[in-house]
Amino acid sequence: MKNKNIEVVDMGFKYLYVESKTKGFFSDANHRELIDQYAKDGWKFTNSIPTSFYGNNGQPKTFDLIFEKNDDEQS
Repeated sequence: MKNKNIEVVDMGFKYLYVESKTKGFFSDANHRELIDQYAKDGWKFTNSIPTSFYGNNGQPKTFDLIFEKNDDEQS
């Protein structure tokens, strides 16, 4: 998946939003792999936000994983 946005806020943190997918009929969820991958680069997982939903049942289809890192750390 791709990085959607990196934003530096005035409180000294960078926030990274990474799109993830839920398990579907033809695909597996990938959130655990993404969290492990970004943790190795020093990012701390903080939360997730649903961004799209299946039309027939309202369950989340994709969501953004939100990571944070001190602004003074290397990316």
